[in-house]
Amino acid sequence: MATLRLEQLDASLSRELRPLYVIHGDEPLLALEAADAIRARARASGFSERAVLAAERGFDWGELGASGASRSLFGDKKLIELRFLPASPDPTARRRSKRFAEGSRPTRSPS
Repeated sequence: MATLRLEQLDASLSRELRPLYVIHGDEPLLALEAADAIRARARASGFSERAVLAAERGFDWGELGASGASRSLFGDKKLIELRFLPASPDPTARRRSKRFAEGSRPTRSPS
């Protein structure tokens, strides 16, 4: 997974919207700005639905899978925000969220 600094985020978002972004840092305002930029790019790319999940102690990881699997009546794309409480995810949370993102990458049909 590539690491981006906030000042690199806009250029990266103009090229592509990646399946997973992990936002962290000591400055809540900068984290909020990064999340806002990602949400704006997602909306511009056709993501009209948004789900926010809080991964606290005892979080049901099936909830993440169910949120990714559920589709609206209109088949819109969905942005899923997974917020870790406390702010630093444990190794299990990192592994499961990465596995979810890898499984939800769009597949391309051969030309």
